Amino acid sequence: MREQIRSLFQDDQNVQNGSSMIRTAERGIDQIVQNLRTMKELAIDAANDSNTDEDRAIIQKELNARRAVINDIAIGTQYNGKILLDGRWSRGIVALKGAGGGLNTSVQDISDCFSAGDNAVEVAAGSNGGSGDWSFDANKAFGSDKNNAPFSVKMDFTDMQVSGSYPTALHGQGFAILCSGCSQYINFRFDANKTATESTYDKTPNVAEDGTENPLAREFIIGVKNVRRGKDLAAAIFEGVSSLRNQIDDPYKSNTDDDVLVDAAHRVRIKRDSTGAVFLSKGAYSPNMQFMEGTITNPLTLPLPEVEVEIKSPNPLSIQHGTQAGQHENFFINDMRAEALGIDKAEVITREKATSAIGIIESAIESALNEATTMGAYLQRLESMNDNVITMNENVQASESTIRDSDMAKEMTEYTKYNLLAQSSQSMLAQANQVPSMVLTLLR
Repeated sequence: MREQIRSLFQDDQNVQNGSSMIRTAERGIDQIVQNLRTMKELAIDAANDSNTDEDRAIIQKELNARRAVINDIAIGTQYNGKILLDGRWSRGIVALKGAGGGLNTSVQDISDCFSAGDNAVEVAAGSNGGSGDWSFDANKAFGSDKNNAPFSVKMDFTDMQVSGSYPTALHGQGFAILCSGCSQYINFRFDANKTATESTYDKTPNVAEDGTENPLAREFIIGVKNVRRGKDLAAAIFEGVSSLRNQIDDPYKSNTDDDVLVDAAHRVRIKRDSTGAVFLSKGAYSPNMQFMEGTITNPLTLPLPEVEVEIKSPNPLSIQHGTQAGQHENFFINDMRAEALGIDKAEVITREKATSAIGIIESAIESALNEATTMGAYLQRLESMNDNVITMNENVQASESTIRDSDMAKEMTEYTKYNLLAQSSQSMLAQANQVPSMVLTLLR
């Protein structure tokens, strides 16, 4: 028991040291969040046309400095020589060569992640087999309402969950938009080997069953190499289509960064509002368009290249909190460097790039805040461990004391008892000796 007591004292010290280490990481992350917030302010400033290009160049210098500070914090946040925020303690380093990736991944149906835009209204009877509030389920249409007013579909992938990392989970998957009137289509396929700005555009004809070709068929290969979570996917789609605006051969294409044509025939556009939310929008009087759960198969469409992955074993921070082997808890800290946060190439030298940077930095802030929340949860967990170790130590000490130490009250009672018995025996013996003594006195 004394060996166990000493071990529990060390467990207590281990947990306290672990708490100090996690708290150090938390404070480093907090400093990164503060710098990200400043970067967002700079991007918002640069997005305003009251600035000249010279002003934006100056703002870009401060943005670069803040980005360098974030990298310095990530590398410089150390505990007892251990660098905490450079990704070495992440939950399984499964990475594309140069980005995030994984193997044997899965993703929920992408079509589940569409919702009505702010200007969506009741659907006209018969447009999708009935009336009522619009539902953007797979294989349902979107188009003009009964008043011929335009409405949108919001691409909201915030709740998308994958097994593994997002780039590889999304690789080769996608969705399609099919015209209900003429069977023209737009495919969106995701490529984990490319970034959003490296997206490609193809007008591979849609081949009908009778062998005829539709020259207006379109396919966008959207790079998702830098997608770190569901919310990034909508931004990647927007960035990918925006980067291709000059390649889309159509007289109606837009030259603005927040309204980009994705289909010439029916004027389907991809938009981003002031909050960064991304929408697919249809104009009035256009035929209904139909979402498909996956891309439309086209025998002329080339398959995407395989994703090159590099797999490394998870490398957690382990805190020993028990007296037996295996009684430990693992803690993970994600990479907080600028590249991992997706802000390594954020620029504000033009209004368009500044607008894009706002969304990029906002996503980085959410990631950093999520990591800070995780550190807070770890600290609560360690505090509970510490309370448990202290309670165990007190109980073992009490047990050890019961076994090894005397019960003083009981011992004093026993001492008093035997002392009284001894005194009584002496008194009785003395009285017994008095009788012969009296007889001898009489005989004298």
